[in-house]
Amino acid sequence: MRSGLCWGCGRATLRRFIVSWPLAWPGVRGSRLRRFRRRTGQWSAGPVNRQQVGRRGAPRPGGGCNAALKRRRETETASHADLQERAHAGAGAFHSALWGRVAGEHTIAVSAWSVGSWKAGPIAEKHRHEWRGSVYEWCGRPGKEGVRVGKASSGKRAIKAGGTRDHTVPQMYLKHFAQHVGRRKYELKVRRLDKINEPFPVTPTGIAAETGYYWGISAEGVPHHAAEKLFTSLETRADPVLKVLLHDPEWALTPDWPLGPDQRHVLAWWMAAQILRTTRQRKRLIHQRAEAPDIIGLPQEVRTLAQNNPHLLYIVENIATLALALESRPWALGFSDMCLLTSDTPIAVWNRPDDEDQLRAAALSDAMLPLDPHRFLFLPGPATRAADPRKRVDHLMHAEGAIGFALVEVAYDVADQFVIHHPQHDPWKHWKPNSPGQPKPWDGQTHSAPQYVLQYPVFPPSQNIERRWTVEHPPARSPAVSHP
Repeated sequence: MRSGLCWGCGRATLRRFIVSWPLAWPGVRGSRLRRFRRRTGQWSAGPVNRQQVGRRGAPRPGGGCNAALKRRRETETASHADLQERAHAGAGAFHSALWGRVAGEHTIAVSAWSVGSWKAGPIAEKHRHEWRGSVYEWCGRPGKEGVRVGKASSGKRAIKAGGTRDHTVPQMYLKHFAQHVGRRKYELKVRRLDKINEPFPVTPTGIAAETGYYWGISAEGVPHHAAEKLFTSLETRADPVLKVLLHDPEWALTPDWPLGPDQRHVLAWWMAAQILRTTRQRKRLIHQRAEAPDIIGLPQEVRTLAQNNPHLLYIVENIATLALALESRPWALGFSDMCLLTSDTPIAVWNRPDDEDQLRAAALSDAMLPLDPHRFLFLPGPATRAADPRKRVDHLMHAEGAIGFALVEVAYDVADQFVIHHPQHDPWKHWKPNSPGQPKPWDGQTHSAPQYVLQYPVFPPSQNIERRWTVEHPPARSPAVSHP
């Protein structure tokens, strides 16, 4: 509430008003104002009455108040940027916490949720952000009680704990395999493994989602959605890097390869998250766990959230080390003549997808990430690198003929429940599964696991492939005509 002289221009104000957040003044389009009715002595909510704009006592459009508002917003933006910069400056110590930026104006930290409570430091002195057992509390001013924002969406308090649809594969990734059918409308083709010959269309929002998948519960019994916030932060930072790889206007293999250190670091963290967050990973952990925690006596809602805790804790304990292992390896950016697919296990760790030590498996095995229907990232393992010194650094790759078929086979074999492909780039036009895939012991499968060895030539860095071949296909070859 303000009265007397205007804080912006010094004009006398004869009205008192309260402005909703974000700060808005009369005369600014779209602003909302709580107006004081002198006759009734009450405040009423509603849009600004345009007839009041320019009246005596009301700030005039373009006047000193608007100029002061602009200066204030610039100051707030600068302080916000400074907050984020200071927060990321402390992001080096990932041993006990993982820092990331989330939507809105908050910076989060993720700790081992099942242990104690702790405070995070780089920005606590000025803004007093506190996290207790992974339940976030925002303390905007010293001495003020914090407001919890550890929800699925910090601005929606009505969301019930465990009631959100959490994506196990990022939507921003799936859109690269989708056909753009309209304004903000994308369509994928999905094939379930138990009905592989019955594809059906779906949107990126309607697939690879589990209710309450990333909800956990702290030691104090408070639900949290910290993992989802972490993944959102990683996806926000990785999306521009993926666009660098895929959106060059002329070439299928971007001339900006290899990536810069910062881009590589961001993408390595995102890739580590895709290895650890999947439904196949959770089922593996549940199957290999010797003794399940005793949660029988807990209420059903608490029990549901507590069942997620071991997987969430596993993610936090291993994501930093796994990201560093991926970042330190050589990467190959590749183009496949064969149409590629992806699945609910987007990164295929060759020959060891369900190894008890996922860090060892990621360090010793080849790994592949399909990026879109014709491009992919390939991380050659030690055995693959030993045969060719050019593969010990970042390089380019062209998967021709049988190599492209092998990539599709590997991506199919590690799928948990379904595979995904572009509607116009269907691998089934040229390929059919010829193996039962990697065994799933949690489903009672005991067949031997397929093993792969891939040998490929390094694509010359002085050559490239036209971008049009990422959307077009060569015409079918006509059969040879014999002449007498």
